[in-house]
Amino acid sequence: MTEPRTVVLPGVPFHDFRMVEVLERIDAIISSRQPNYFVSANLDFAKQASEDIELQRILLEADQVLCDGAP
Repeated sequence: MTEPRTVVLPGVPFHDFRMVEVLERIDAIISSRQPNYFVSANLDFAKQASEDIELQRILLEADQVLCDGAP
């Protein structure tokens, strides 16, 4: 499985996936039986993370940050 391109917007690394790639990655994660978490974030999350250390930690430690919506 190839690593997705990462786009950093206001300090948050968003992973550039197509829907089919997200589903393939989810299948692989389920098969691996390893802990993993995805975050579905938008630019408002990124703005809030610049002021909220805990939200910033959650976004930075997520295995995948998916973009929720297209500005």
